[in-house]
Amino acid sequence: MALDPGQMRDRIEIWKATPGDWDHPVIFVHRCTIWCKVRYQSGREFRENSVAAGSEIATFSIRWRDDIDQADEIRFAGQRWDIAAIVPVGFKAGLDINARSIGPAP
Repeated sequence: MALDPGQMRDRIEIWKATPGDWDHPVIFVHRCTIWCKVRYQSGREFRENSVAAGSEIATFSIRWRDDIDQADEIRFAGQRWDIAAIVPVGFKAGLDINARSIGPAP
């Protein structure tokens, strides 16, 4: 199964989780910026402390990489995305990264 590069029209940033210090146990460092195809799965709205908040779930389809894991995060469209699952597509053809939005990017 081949990924069509013509459909990869969005740019995402991969931020690598690295060990930090006592105050910040995990620090995210910019790893790379890559092309992808984004497919939104669902969204939900909820209230937390009387403030409306939202959560989106999306699948980011990218070319094969072996340097991404679930501890990393994605930054796309001004949002931070927590990686829930990384699913291989074909034999080293690509990856589908399932992620959930966790708030605005700093």
